Amino acid sequence: MPLFAHRGNRALAAVGIGILLAIITASFTEESPESAIQRGDFPAFYTMAVVAKEGLGNRLYELPLQQEVQARYWHSLQTSMLPVAYPPYLAALLLPLAFFQPPTARAIWILCNTLATLYAVIILSWRIPALRAYRWQMGVVGLSFFPLLAGIIGGQAVGLSLLLLASIVALSKSALRTEQLLLGIVAGLWMFKPHYALAVAWLFLLQRRWVAYGAWAVTCLALWLLGVSISGTNWLAHWLYFARQFSLIDIATNSDQMTGVVPFLYSLQTRSLQGIAPNPASVLLVSIAVAAIIPLALYLINSTTKRARIADKSLPFLMVAPVLLLCAPAANFYDLSLLLVPLAATLSPAIKRDLQLLAALIMLGGIGVLLREHGVYGNSLALTVIIGAFVSTRLLRLQRLP
Repeated sequence: MPLFAHRGNRALAAVGIGILLAIITASFTEESPESAIQRGDFPAFYTMAVVAKEGLGNRLYELPLQQEVQARYWHSLQTSMLPVAYPPYLAALLLPLAFFQPPTARAIWILCNTLATLYAVIILSWRIPALRAYRWQMGVVGLSFFPLLAGIIGGQAVGLSLLLLASIVALSKSALRTEQLLLGIVAGLWMFKPHYALAVAWLFLLQRRWVAYGAWAVTCLALWLLGVSISGTNWLAHWLYFARQFSLIDIATNSDQMTGVVPFLYSLQTRSLQGIAPNPASVLLVSIAVAAIIPLALYLINSTTKRARIADKSLPFLMVAPVLLLCAPAANFYDLSLLLVPLAATLSPAIKRDLQLLAALIMLGGIGVLLREHGVYGNSLALTVIIGAFVSTRLLRLQRLP
């Protein structure tokens, strides 16, 4: 049975055209600090590029400089700002954006993340035969996931992260030395989101992928040197201190839209101190999350036991996103887009039930955002656990040798 019927293909194509039109329109619309969709980190990325271009990298983490640059280009940021909390070597990679005015640079950035998302589907299909005949359909379905679409429109780096994770999953299926080298390099390039890259490197050690681990270490060294060229030899200490301070502020102000357990508990404590009774919908969502976490925990226990025999060594890499989205102290709702990789990798197009589950999970992404806008907190946490439980249940059946 085809993944999408002929009539379904036409409907899906219409959805895809609508999504592309929305992305194109948003690319040339000025960011609005009041908009949940358009609000994003692009001003922070552009600030890094401008600071690097002007040779002020040694002052990259000075808030007055960041605010001055953003106020220069955005009228909406005259009295507020988006702090730059990324490592300085990213400024070197983003430097070409500084040669364009912000609207053009933002359109280029959104285009790059959109293309990265679509290329992630292509890369996954190289190693997952079930996806090869349905690349464009899966691309449209992926872009229909609201956290991903909102992240792209908002100027986040979600497409880039999605591409890196998809590449890691695809390359981890090969034992060839060349592809193991590429695997380590790709993991190293993800160090702008260090918790993800470090988790992947830890799996390299557990699976004795020495070539990949060595390539990751060399890539990290190269990125450190690139950071030195931008911000000096002490950039790592400055960045870690600033990133920690930013993370604490981010949790305090944005805990309602985060995916992890820690931000949810912080949000719950804040409401309790303010005398606000728990929202019944929030209690229901978290109850579902607690119930759904059982298969996820079983998978982790089964994968880490010394007697576990895993037929496909790439399977543990599929759990990087669900686990870290739960454990990370400051993962935002748009990071939920990373869950699309394990979803796609464990999807069986021959099973109609899987397609129905996938459609339901995609719809949950949009519903979760709507609930958040109406004061229902805990939805990102619940969605993370539900999708993680679905993926881990599939992996429990796939990982054991026959």
